[in-house]
Amino acid sequence: MRQLIAGWGRYSFTEADVAYPHHRSQVRDTLQDFKECISRGKGRSYGDSAQQPKVISTDLLDRFIDFDANTGILRCEAGVTFHEIIDLTLPLGWFPTVTPGTQYVTIGGANAPASNGKWRPVQGGVAQDPTRHGGKVLRLNDDGTAPKDNPFVGRKGYLPEIYTLGLRNA
Repeated sequence: MRQLIAGWGRYSFTEADVAYPHHRSQVRDTLQDFKECISRGKGRSYGDSAQQPKVISTDLLDRFIDFDANTGILRCEAGVTFHEIIDLTLPLGWFPTVTPGTQYVTIGGANAPASNGKWRPVQGGVAQDPTRHGGKVLRLNDDGTAPKDNPFVGRKGYLPEIYTLGLRNA
């Protein structure tokens, strides 16, 4: 869908092709169509960090997958906000180790902060760097190889073991 998008301050607008996958199983197919793109949460990033000609919105990927109240380990889709995470985990005695300046940022939208928490538009952040492990969930087979259905297998410039990227280091 072609639309105008902007960051939190609604200062700079970009006309972009925006894809809205309804389920995480559709993301891999979307990446095939959108070779050069960026993920976008709720559009609450500083400046224009999530504005590119092609964007994958995580708005509809807003489901919890699993939460272990004993260990505090949470699995969720990229469109879940920190507010929703806190609502789920705080009554059970858990609070995210790192939270952004607003609770309405999504897990997927918090995808490129530098170590100081601010976006570095030229260098990007560790969490968004596809050649480094920091800020990623890695998925490997027992023999140490990357599963063939990992989303970045065969994608130029990406480590094949990356399963999700853009997570803030705690």
